[in-house]
Amino acid sequence: MFRKFQPAVIIVLACSGALLPAVLGYAYLMADARERASAQNRALSAEMVSRAETVIDNSLSQLRRIAAIGGFACTPDTVAMLRRVQYASYTVKNVGPLDERGAFLCTELGERESAPISEPIPISDSVTLTVVEASSIARRTALIAYQPPDRPKVGVLVTPETLAVDLIPAGQRQETSAVLEFGSLANAAVVVASQESLAAAAPATGEIIEARVCSDRLPLCGIVTTPFALTWNTYDSMMIFVALGSVLCSVLATFGGGLLQRRATSLESRMRRALKAGAFVPFFQPIVNLRTGEVDGCEVLVRWKTAGGGHVAPSEFIECAERSGMILEITDRLIAQAPLDLKEVCLERPGFKIGFNLVDRHFDSFRIVNTIETCFDRAGLPVSHAAVEVTERRPLPNIQRAQVVIRKLQALGIKVALDDAGTGHSGLANLQQLGMNTIKIDKVFVDAITSEDAASPFIDSLVSIAGHLEMDVVAEGVETYEQLLFLREHGVQRAQGYLFGRPVPCNEFIALLRRAEDPRRNVEQGDEDLQALIAPLRVPHPTPLPGTRHRHPAVA
Repeated sequence: MFRKFQPAVIIVLACSGALLPAVLGYAYLMADARERASAQNRALSAEMVSRAETVIDNSLSQLRRIAAIGGFACTPDTVAMLRRVQYASYTVKNVGPLDERGAFLCTELGERESAPISEPIPISDSVTLTVVEASSIARRTALIAYQPPDRPKVGVLVTPETLAVDLIPAGQRQETSAVLEFGSLANAAVVVASQESLAAAAPATGEIIEARVCSDRLPLCGIVTTPFALTWNTYDSMMIFVALGSVLCSVLATFGGGLLQRRATSLESRMRRALKAGAFVPFFQPIVNLRTGEVDGCEVLVRWKTAGGGHVAPSEFIECAERSGMILEITDRLIAQAPLDLKEVCLERPGFKIGFNLVDRHFDSFRIVNTIETCFDRAGLPVSHAAVEVTERRPLPNIQRAQVVIRKLQALGIKVALDDAGTGHSGLANLQQLGMNTIKIDKVFVDAITSEDAASPFIDSLVSIAGHLEMDVVAEGVETYEQLLFLREHGVQRAQGYLFGRPVPCNEFIALLRRAEDPRRNVEQGDEDLQALIAPLRVPHPTPLPGTRHRHPAVA
């Protein structure tokens, strides 16, 4: 199917390689330009608010000082004092006592009356701010009035240039609006930072970037508005790099990504067809009790059976199965088939365990619990014949959720084992928290055993930990008698590996069990008896002499 559509796939990849970087690059630059414009406008707004707060604070300080002195009559001495205040502060345009209408009583200091633009805005119980427009100034500013207790009202007319400071960069003044807004949104009065800002309202077309920063303690906000195009025009040179990157990605997508995608898609499609055809079948590898010599369980391993009767190595498809999520359905097939294949074995051996390998995604919900329970019930077997193995090679993303699923499995009598113990991801640290029943020693540590007298501190540590946590220990990958004897001597209860039998189909596994049945179960008689007991489990092959190192032909 893929070969039929291969040209179309390559074309799509090439187009995607060109368009996707261009779209992503364009989107990134657009987002960066918006953020840059917003940040600049926010900074300008915040600075305008900060300076306006400072001016208003200074004006209030002057008013309280005048009120304390008591300059409420327009005598020559009072006018001289007020003029000194006016000259000493650059923020004061006019200052002095006010009449009931808010007009200055002392005309000697400047503009007496101003037209109010807003209602008086309360700043505190005794202070109000009114946006006004004085005819001699021709600009809006603020009239701050202070009503001291039992005294006439005094006020300050703020110098417009100090209230709404023009902070707009010179090259942007024709298109940028910067204003101070006093009062509530419904009845706000505006003071413009510059005359050019008055004409720089939002353009009729195009995107507008607005930033509003309000004071925490005064009823005022700074608002700066710019057209987005003003910032976007500075990104022209960067678009050249986006175009070059698009061309490069198109080439890579065509000649590199296309081939990799074809291979992955081809394998995945083959696997889906095989899954639909039932080509993934269970193989069984025996697990031997080293104290009794009995085969008291097995591990179920998946094999992909080809049309020609051969098998695809698990290393070629397991990663794809996990990545694509097919591993969940494959595991379901194994769980459904294995109890049917081994029903007779389980009925003859009440303690026989069928072990299934699970992945991290199995612990996302109780689905795996229901699957095992349903499949064993359909096979007519107690669910306690099931066991599951959780690999340490991949971490469980949610330990708490996995703990609940494991408790549910164990409540049904299902044993839970930590597989590949010691290979990483802090599995040992989570042993007690997860409440595992069994530790499985990874083959890499068993391979290090070269003689019966060899030392393996790691295995000794695992056995000790398992003893304290009341867990069983199973060794994987046992291939020699020396390893077997060492493990048994160091307290390992059970083992599996090619020494006992390779993974085989159901009929061969049952035949292996029949060969393993032997009346001699007393392993205390000596190593020779133990070797004679284990020998029938192996695929027919000349039995080696006791104490000699031997590998199964399949792993030699």
